[in-house]
Amino acid sequence: MKRIVLFIMVVIGFSSCKDSDKSDLECTKVYMAIPLRLQYEDKSPVVLDSFIVKWGERDITRQYSQEEFERARKVGSYTIVDDGMQEELQNLSVSVLFTGYIDNKIVHKGEYVVGADECHVVYLGNKPLDITINGEIVNCTDIFMGYVLKVQYEDESPVVLDSYKVFWDNKDITPKSTLGVLSKGNYLFVNDDLTSELNGLSEEITFVGFKDGKEIARDNFLFGADKCHIHYLEERPLLIIVNE
Repeated sequence: MKRIVLFIMVVIGFSSCKDSDKSDLECTKVYMAIPLRLQYEDKSPVVLDSFIVKWGERDITRQYSQEEFERARKVGSYTIVDDGMQEELQNLSVSVLFTGYIDNKIVHKGEYVVGADECHVVYLGNKPLDITINGEIVNCTDIFMGYVLKVQYEDESPVVLDSYKVFWDNKDITPKSTLGVLSKGNYLFVNDDLTSELNGLSEEITFVGFKDGKEIARDNFLFGADKCHIHYLEERPLLIIVNE
């Protein structure tokens, strides 16, 4: 057996979920999957040697037969999650990390937000599930990089925000990771989920913090990325000081 996921939907029954009455929900017997399609610039499929899908520290990669894996590789379509996890993901919104390998080197790594309704798994993210990569294989580390921003008062005591948002060019890119607030006054700012979009760029990312229904913290910080990881491009600390 090889660690793989196959994009497959077997239609057995009806084609939609519907209410059979007010108390019971009749789900379709379609087995749903959320596929990630990897292709090169010439549209040929990316044939992975292996990949892994993690939910936090938990490995949730499904295992299939060698024959099923070969069919998946031929089209470059690899499942992130499928209905085998519907019950666990029902009414949740979680980030899972997909990492694909060729010759023990990472060719794609990214976080994808998934969940489930009463019937099937659903994709909740806004990034595309069709990924085009160049033919160069970069030997990246397995570490998923993230940057933490500290918000504190002038006396260096932590600011406990009610909520916060992160923006890039007016687009909400607030991390969906369950880490979120790492500890009092420390907030997950950006992570490798933006690597492909920031590769070769130098862009301002804005942090906005809220408390008691008011904006109390805001600043811009410069970030970029190489082919493996996101990088902070300034020398000043990732710190916002709030006047009491």
